[in-house]
Amino acid sequence: MPRPLRSHIVVLHHGRILEEGTHRDLIAANGHYATLFRIQARAYLDAR
Repeated sequence: MPRPLRSHIVVLHHGRILEEGTHRDLIAANGHYATLFRIQARAYLDAR
């Protein structure tokens, strides 16, 4: 049985890796990626 596709995300800052993992992992870690994701999601919802 094929495995589901999972994206591996790498968060860079000034050429250095800050965080890496799946979207779910990075949201759970509540780090830089989660902050940026919430900002983008809020802007998207406000535009509706």
